[in-house]
Amino acid sequence: MNRQAVALAADSAATAYSGGRPIYTHANKILSLGARHTVGVMIYSSATFMGIPWETLIKMFRETLGNQQQSQLDNYGKLLVEFLENNQELFPEELQVKYALSRIDDYFESLIIETLSHRLDFSFFENQSEINEEDIKKLFADIVEEELEKYRNGETYVNKPEKYGELINQKLGSHVDQIIAEIFEIFPLDDKTKENLKQLATYLFIYHPENSQEYDYTGVVISGFGDKDIFPRVQPLKIFGLLFGVLKFKKEEYKKVTHQNSALIMPFAQDEVMRTFIDGISPYLMSYNDFFFKYFVSELPQLILDEVEDLIDDEQENQIHKAIKAKSLKAYKKYKSNINRFMKEYNIDPVLTVTSVMAKDELAELAESLVHLTCIKKKYSTEDETVGGPVDVAVISKGDGFVWIKRKNYFDSQDNYKFFNKYKRHGEQEII
Repeated sequence: MNRQAVALAADSAATAYSGGRPIYTHANKILSLGARHTVGVMIYSSATFMGIPWETLIKMFRETLGNQQQSQLDNYGKLLVEFLENNQELFPEELQVKYALSRIDDYFESLIIETLSHRLDFSFFENQSEINEEDIKKLFADIVEEELEKYRNGETYVNKPEKYGELINQKLGSHVDQIIAEIFEIFPLDDKTKENLKQLATYLFIYHPENSQEYDYTGVVISGFGDKDIFPRVQPLKIFGLLFGVLKFKKEEYKKVTHQNSALIMPFAQDEVMRTFIDGISPYLMSYNDFFFKYFVSELPQLILDEVEDLIDDEQENQIHKAIKAKSLKAYKKYKSNINRFMKEYNIDPVLTVTSVMAKDELAELAESLVHLTCIKKKYSTEDETVGGPVDVAVISKGDGFVWIKRKNYFDSQDNYKFFNKYKRHGEQEII
């Protein structure tokens, strides 16, 4: 996006699961909030929320907005949260409880299958000895304590989280006890660990742990202009689920074009190919390079000292180790700084400079091309083809509002004129 418009582009591929098998289908991922609102919504990661298609929910939400445009873009995010929380008929309590128990069950299983298994493998590798029941009991207790602390220190958007946690425990406590008994049936757990697991079950719906990957969400990207906004803005949300009328969601970093910041390119979901185009290097390669360099820096002092250990005493060895480590870390930071500066100067800035002066049609072309790049990478590689199908493209500007550049329809428009007539209001074509 630049100072005059924001362009949205999305593929049509969507993934759902049935009986553990992936089912690939098509979905509409870009939706308008109507002709009265200069705002579009883009969906990624999941095409449904609590079993209801997002397309249905967004079109119901826009009906509640009326003709009064919000003064600032982020108000639309607040209204969407309120809409989801205040629709008991869409999300009855039994559905919310079913979602919560499934989430708790999946999380507890992941603690055993992923976290504990990994720790056991690492512990065996380190000690090269048999691991007994007491070792497993202590190891798992430590894992649960760490998870508890991680969630407790995470951010939350829940009003009065302690009171909400008590409500969850009161209504779901017996169900959680049953899940713990079934999953950990042959697993040694002490009373404290069981209580910590119950506490974790409530934290799942309240807190977002820092630096932790959370996968069970839908990305909702609200883009465009509020009535008082001069330049376009983007408010990304991650929406997880609803329990007892409280939505678990997370606000991602709010982005906007300003007088100082004239252009932005924001990839969402499967962004590796787009990031490679923008940064000039694959983020996976960058991450591996960073990891390897850190490892090399941490090992370098000992590698050098091993070669001269017969020539120095212990005190000298400690002094040299500290000196080499300090110099190595300084060199690493300088290397990292130079890499980032090079990327910004020779890759990121040139792309953003051109983007800042693009016309609306060029913004749309760039957005579509970036999605096509990802489609090509997925198609001609051994990866699952989770990006593909027709690409929808829309441009939102202050003067013209929401305009479709490319849009797929599941029907022939010439044979369905009544469908479009239905959306004519006051002589103005409503954006579908």
